Amino acid sequence: MRAVAAAGNAINSSLTTPRDSCERPLAPDVKTMRNRRRWLALAGALTLCAAWRAQAFEHQEYRAADGTTYQVLRSVGPLGGGAERERITTLAGSQSGSGGCNLSTTMASAVVGVIPPGQSLHPFGSIRRTAILLPNDITALAFDPTHSGRVTIGTGGSALKVCQSAADCGGGATNLVGLATADMDVPAACIANGLQADCESNTRQAFAFGLAATGNPPVCQVGPTVNTSICAAEPSDGFALSPGQAIVFVFSGSLGSVGFGVGAAGFGIDANASGSVCMSGGVVSATSPSQSLPAPGQPRTRERAPAASALGLAMLAAALALLGHRLLLHS
Repeated sequence: MRAVAAAGNAINSSLTTPRDSCERPLAPDVKTMRNRRRWLALAGALTLCAAWRAQAFEHQEYRAADGTTYQVLRSVGPLGGGAERERITTLAGSQSGSGGCNLSTTMASAVVGVIPPGQSLHPFGSIRRTAILLPNDITALAFDPTHSGRVTIGTGGSALKVCQSAADCGGGATNLVGLATADMDVPAACIANGLQADCESNTRQAFAFGLAATGNPPVCQVGPTVNTSICAAEPSDGFALSPGQAIVFVFSGSLGSVGFGVGAAGFGIDANASGSVCMSGGVVSATSPSQSLPAPGQPRTRERAPAASALGLAMLAAALALLGHRLLLHS
């Protein structure tokens, strides 16, 4: 299991001034207006980097008392980098571990999955999902681990409840379907083998959506999108989440005594060709969040940190701007 943090933290170089200011800021000479402008540009570029990386694609894992695992994907707008939606192209869940990587330079790569033979995906038939949900408050998320667990998204009597066992929802449970089911927004899933993303050297296996498949469980006949480029057309495979929308995957079985990891990877999409560097819209970013939790009742280990901290970058930008201003005053 390997995540490429450096690649995951990369950003389209055409967005920054100077070209590589997100990685290697130049030491300032505050005695000239030219370098004063450099400081201001650097602070602005770092703030832009923060905004670009602060995509509000939220990924949470929950474990119920009996081991049932819930994977919650939410799009909490506004998204960063000019994206109007997130297109998910690979998804994973495994008790033997999973991981992934992402890359956003002029190229874009994103993948999650397991690395056979040491790791294996959760059985296809033991996974169910909701349709794309539109709760009354996408920011309100709660979990009750009692019995088989209950995820609640939204507030008040109109909140949406998701349960492996409908009885745990006490009525009004959201309908769950198998991965092989297709609906208007989420195509049928299949098992994708041999995935090689440009952001790492591993070969992974994952669940993909909307691809030709054969067999039972279905095996994808072509691979999902894990490699593309910034400003390329939106991938045709996978499913999309727009701001205010969510989807929940439920992994069941004899999981009460084992840890479990989940992940989802995809690309931010500029759908209206505005607010991003892409004149015609298309792919503007890549993401691959993953999380792993121990068996119910076991101490939690430190979770994987996000690929980048937007707050940290914004604070750094503000600090650099303040430092440059003070140096100018004393020059």
